[in-house]
Order: sequence, then C-alpha cells, then structure tokens
Amino acid sequence: MSLSLSQCGSFFQAVAAREVLASRVFHRPNVRGMISNGEICGCGVLELKNNGVNVPPLAITFGKGHDNGHLLAVADEEGFLSIFNAREHLPSLADCHRETENVRIGRLLAHNNAVFDICWLQDGVHMLTASGDQTIKLWDMNLLKEKGTMMGHNGSVKSVSMHPFHERQFISGSRDGNVAIWDLRSQDSSTNLGIESSFRPVAWIKDAHVPSRRRKQHSHKSTTKSVTAVVYLKDGQLLASAGAADGKLKFWDIRNVKMPVHQILPGEARFQNGAKGRRAHGIASLSQDPSGTHLIASSTDNKIYMYHLAQPKDPLKIFSGHMVGSFYVKAVFSPDGTHILSGSTDGKVFVWQVDGPAEDSPAILQGHASEVTAVDWCPTDFCKVATCSDDHMLCFHVRSISPAPS
Repeated sequence: MSLSLSQCGSFFQAVAAREVLASRVFHRPNVRGMISNGEICGCGVLELKNNGVNVPPLAITFGKGHDNGHLLAVADEEGFLSIFNAREHLPSLADCHRETENVRIGRLLAHNNAVFDICWLQDGVHMLTASGDQTIKLWDMNLLKEKGTMMGHNGSVKSVSMHPFHERQFISGSRDGNVAIWDLRSQDSSTNLGIESSFRPVAWIKDAHVPSRRRKQHSHKSTTKSVTAVVYLKDGQLLASAGAADGKLKFWDIRNVKMPVHQILPGEARFQNGAKGRRAHGIASLSQDPSGTHLIASSTDNKIYMYHLAQPKDPLKIFSGHMVGSFYVKAVFSPDGTHILSGSTDGKVFVWQVDGPAEDSPAILQGHASEVTAVDWCPTDFCKVATCSDDHMLCFHVRSISPAPS
C-alpha cells in the first residue's frame, strides 16, 4: 500500500507555486519545417562507426549549459562514448561515411559492454555512463579520463539521473529491479583505487517494480522486474521510477524509501492482449519539463502520458501516433517545455506541441531507415534536435527557411 499523498503535500504545493513562476514563451518556431538533409548549416547526418564497423547508438545527450550546449555525447552498443561538435558543418547522407570524423572531437572506450544511458553533471565537464556491465562510471570529458566507478547493481544499469542541484548526487535504475541512490561526497561509500575511486550506493530501493504475485504467475517467462527509467524531481527530495513488468510510475521520498509515496498505472487497466492477468505495458522512458511541473511517461502501448505533478493521478494529456516497439525508444521535453520529442519504431521522429489542441497531429521528421531510439533537443538552439537509430545514423534536424508542409 502506498503512503497517503498528503504526506508529501509540501512538494506538490511547491509544484503548483513553481508553475505560476515559470517563464512564458511567446515565439515558437515551426517544428514541421525541420530537415536533416545537410542543405543548410547545422543539419546533417553522421554515421557511427568503431574501427570501421557500423555500430548502433543507444544514448545521446547535448550538453546542458551555454558553454557546452553544442556538444553531443553519443554512447553505443560496444561501450564507446563519442563527442561531436554540432556547430561544425555537418555532412549530408551521401557524404557522412567520409566526413563524420571531421566533427567527432573525442572518443573513449567507456565500458566493455553496451552503454544504455549517459548524463552530464552540472559542471558541464563530467559525465556518467550506465552500462550492461552492471557499473556506472564517472568521466572527465576534458581529459577523457575515468574518475570513478559505481558498483553494486546486479544487472544492466538502464537509467541514471542527476540531483537537480547537488552535482555529486544521482540515482540509477537497473535490470536487477533496484533503484540506487548515490552520493560521491560520502566517505563511507568510497574506496580509493589509485587515481580512480570506487563507490557504493548510500541507499537502495529494492525490488522497486516487482509485479504482484498473481500477475507474475501469469507473466511470460521473459518478463523482468527491470527498472527502465529514473528521474530526480526538481525539489531534490522525490524521485520517479518506471518499470518494465508492472508498467507503473512510482514516486519515492529519498528520506524514507521503504514504500512509494504515490504510484500510477498510466491509462486505464491496460494489459497486453486485453486479457485479465496479462502483463501490463511497460514504461520505456520518463522526462520532466524544465519548470518541474510536468512529467511524461512513454509507454509500450504507443502512448505518452503527461502528468501534472501537483496532482499526479490522472494524465493531463495523452500523445499518440508513434510506435514504441522496444524499451530503447525514448521521449523528452524540449528545453522550454513547450514540445515533446519522441523516437518511433517505424523509423520516424514525432514532435507534439504540449498545449496544442487535442485534434492536432504531431509533426513528423524523416531521415532514418530503422527504429529511432534516443532523441534530444539542443538547449541553446530550439531549432535543432538530434536523433539516433538502429540504422547506425545520427540525424541533426534543423528548421529550414521555407517550412515543409505538414
């Protein structure tokens, strides 16, 4: 049983106050005019290769500050981490196999296994990488050197999220079903290994998304208790987590993680095949808007559910049209919170206006030949987004002078 929602009322009241103070946006570029064909400055295509062999990217993120917002970090299936300069002239699809290296400014082997998530620290210099080798690593991206290893998970680490204002605190979610809370300042959790350090979690949320016993007995054998996504909320005291097997969105108070303070099953009683007792649709990703008032959960039922964090019970709005055929397909808010960007299993990129009429169709961006997985929006240029795909390509979409028809 969850704790009463009133027990974290101060947080939800703060959310309501924060929305009043949030900045208003008066001019919104037409995202339907975005292209990636390399015809204008800033748009183009990169081909991801390691030692001459194509490799699918799994995670991407722009730098989050004004000084590094033009840098795109890309992690791939082989464990490499690359940095590309999105300010450079980007090649077209026809030229990308020859010119990609011209815009790659750094590369390192971060793990000897796939890297599923990456996250910049607030200083814009350090980065976290979460891997299938069950560890998280801290990197100095100026020196391209490892600074520490986080150990403790017993499964692939699927998601990491930084504390909103403490740059040495973060959370992680893993296929082992656990959420770990980390504090790199804690002497009790660290061990020096020469120039590097080894860290252990300061707290755990064990079995955060294990399905109920009755449902688990009827689940397919491949069903896991994996935590697919975690987000540190803007107040710094609550976190949100999402599950693959139970399909739930849960909120936890880090001061007492024995039970969630609130939990939601997005949509109505939704189960695969529409049959009672079947496995719930999982949640592939979570994203919080910059004001901290809204949270989206992208579900494998091909819908994105948006919640108002002041009253996170029923979805404020539901976005659809795309396909979420795997847990690799992600969705994010734009830097100003006015749009939602999502990959799709059909090889397209979808963009919705958050406050647009319900009957509005999403903008659709082309450029990929396979499932579009990770996506991100440039924080210093609203007119630029990056997307990656199983076709081994990275596309930079920017708004053309003459917008394409919808």
